[in-house]
Amino acid sequence: MIEHSPDSGFSGESSAWSSYELSATETPTESIVYAVADVSGRDPLELRPLYEVVDPDAVDRLFGRSASRECSTGTKLRFVYEGHEICIDDRRLVLRGIDRDSSQALR
Repeated sequence: MIEHSPDSGFSGESSAWSSYELSATETPTESIVYAVADVSGRDPLELRPLYEVVDPDAVDRLFGRSASRECSTGTKLRFVYEGHEICIDDRRLVLRGIDRDSSQALR
């Protein structure tokens, strides 16, 4: 399960971001869906399919745990999903709720 740290920012962003450590037992895409469900108070099955927004296989390949990866690659991805700006890197996932005008600007 993801570990939630609501007061952590992403790259110096404000505390409006919710931060989660990526789990060794979940894929990064599972963590994204569970985190969005957590902060929005919704069931994960009620959310729009993640594949309509981003390629889940690519996200899992880029940010998944592997025995050969011992250090960060520095890769980051930012996108909008279910009214939240999602940012993910090798070790954590952060998100914040956004309004419709902001989400249009990020696309």
